[in-house]
Amino acid sequence: MVRCLGVFLVLALLLCGCTLNIPDNMMPSESASPPQETVPVGIYLPNSEMEEQTDGAIRVFGLKSSDYYGCITLGKDLVLMQNTEDGGILTLYHGEKLEPIRTLNLGEDVLPTEEQMQITEQGIGYFDQKNKAVVFVNTDLIETGRVYLPAELTGNAWLSPDWKTVFYCTAQGIHAMDLQTGISRLLREQSAFYQEITGGFGNGEVLRCIVEITEGTKNIQLIDAATGMVLQEGTRFEHLATHDTYYFLPYVDRGVRTLRFGTVEDHQILWPVEETAEPEMLFSNQAIAMVQQEETAVTLVYYDLQTGARYAAITLEGITEVLSLQGDGANGVWLLVRDDTDAQRFFYWDCSKSLVEDPAAYTAPRYTQDNPDADSLALVKKKAQELGKKFGIEILIWKDAASTAPANQFFTEEYVTQL
Repeated sequence: MVRCLGVFLVLALLLCGCTLNIPDNMMPSESASPPQETVPVGIYLPNSEMEEQTDGAIRVFGLKSSDYYGCITLGKDLVLMQNTEDGGILTLYHGEKLEPIRTLNLGEDVLPTEEQMQITEQGIGYFDQKNKAVVFVNTDLIETGRVYLPAELTGNAWLSPDWKTVFYCTAQGIHAMDLQTGISRLLREQSAFYQEITGGFGNGEVLRCIVEITEGTKNIQLIDAATGMVLQEGTRFEHLATHDTYYFLPYVDRGVRTLRFGTVEDHQILWPVEETAEPEMLFSNQAIAMVQQEETAVTLVYYDLQTGARYAAITLEGITEVLSLQGDGANGVWLLVRDDTDAQRFFYWDCSKSLVEDPAAYTAPRYTQDNPDADSLALVKKKAQELGKKFGIEILIWKDAASTAPANQFFTEEYVTQL
């Protein structure tokens, strides 16, 4: 009878859900499940040879293919852009190790560039050229809407930074569509063989338009987005790059390479040491990277445009081509490159780990004939007088020379500066 009561007592304890308390320091038995091994996330490749060679200035990230064509920053996240057989693809990455979050297939032949995308706190707006539509996706790369444009549209359309207006061209001229109402108006009437809106700056106040009045006669127009009036025009604006309120304009003026940058109100010039290197504007950093490509290596020099400093420099061995550069919003640069095996590689350059000791400033205001550098002109005139005394001749500079032109000749005043 006692034995039966014992059995019933054990059953009652089990049914009531009683458990046995195990001390915290108790080791698991051999029959317990082993702990799960942590699977590394992200595409960061720690302890790479490139990272060791550059003392940590370059971090390497693994790419699964060689069909990438650029990247953009989206808040604290990064988006890599691909051109695949199935069309354009955007992939969202998060964190320092770039953990893949989501992939968005844009469709066949839809390959928006960085400049064609308008990035806001809401996400990304871009033009789908194949379907002639403006598309909006949120910060998770989920499409939230699209607006279709007229079939007679030519080339690309350009979305304003505030997502309120889209500008596009037809054979009749330049149009502006209000995205709230869907109403389109003719902003500027001009017939042309071909015309296309390719960008804008000043928070959308100025448009850049390529115009061919007749076939093969290309011109670049800068147009007031409110009135449609041409503000400036000329082929020198062909390489104009813009972002929000900033612009970058490299051009050659009478044999002198000029790297002009700034806003609508403030124009400056960068005079880099590297005269043969190619400039790349990093709008989010307010910096310019000079890219000097050698046969089996590339040297990058980083100029801070806020201070004019030659801030950092690095040489990457085994790299044969730089495909894309994107600032991180601070003093870092994302690099999409091709190496000597023809494979694409993706790097992050921490400029603070490859600093340059150079106290000079390499930026200066943009001086023009109407707004000359008076101090430098005075210095040049003084040097001219010293040379004149030395050789027994009179050397006149700029307007002084033009004012003494013979009666049967006409001198044209020119003003070109390089500090």
